[in-house]
Amino acid sequence: MVKKRLLLILLAIGVTACVTRPSQPPTIRLESPQDGVEVSQGERVLVQSSAQDEMGVVKIELWVDGRLYEVHRSAEPSGDLAFDAIQIWDASEIGPHTLTVKALSADGRVSEPASAEISVVQRKPTPTPAPDLTPTASVDDSCVPSARFVEDVTVPDDSLFYGGVNFTKTWRLRNDGECTWPAGTTWTFISGNLLGAQSPVEVELAQVDRIVDISVDMVAPPSPGTYISYWRLQLPDGEFFGDQAYVRIIVP
Repeated sequence: MVKKRLLLILLAIGVTACVTRPSQPPTIRLESPQDGVEVSQGERVLVQSSAQDEMGVVKIELWVDGRLYEVHRSAEPSGDLAFDAIQIWDASEIGPHTLTVKALSADGRVSEPASAEISVVQRKPTPTPAPDLTPTASVDDSCVPSARFVEDVTVPDDSLFYGGVNFTKTWRLRNDGECTWPAGTTWTFISGNLLGAQSPVEVELAQVDRIVDISVDMVAPPSPGTYISYWRLQLPDGEFFGDQAYVRIIVP
């Protein structure tokens, strides 16, 4: 009888050990921006991170210079085993800044932080060409072009494509500035996976408040995984402007 009770106790201990929650904290990786990158004052910076946890990640926190800036929460109360977040930081203050992301699990465990050092510099003025004495309508050469992302027209985030499949990604942007985009403006790949695309791509020269669609032909990579490609408008002199945009696909 004593042996039977002892066996039951040992079995109970074993079951308890099997259902014990993991003591390891969640893991998180900062995908973008890269450490040491330089951005212009007023730029909107996409902060992309990816976290994992065996019990589920319920939220990812974005901290800027040691202060909580934004929280991205999972739609599931118990969290997601793999959880991605894309947050936007407005680089309004010139100088060095530290962007940090942290993942929190459903039972309160916190990941080790992942950080990147970012330098915010003063926006370069648009070069002023030599005066043209030919009588023409007045043009404000000091105007800095701008653009805002409106929506994804095709290929929503995490669309599934088998390796080698061709697809066309279309973004919708609006000229929210005070001048028409100058001649020679292009839609240019800036980081991530090129996905077989050609860069740069010529774009329609949108007037103020005009909405334009920009399309790029792409190919899904042959290996399984999650792929993301970042793009942005670029002036003829090489300076970028407006919102960044991206396409994110999954190859099963």
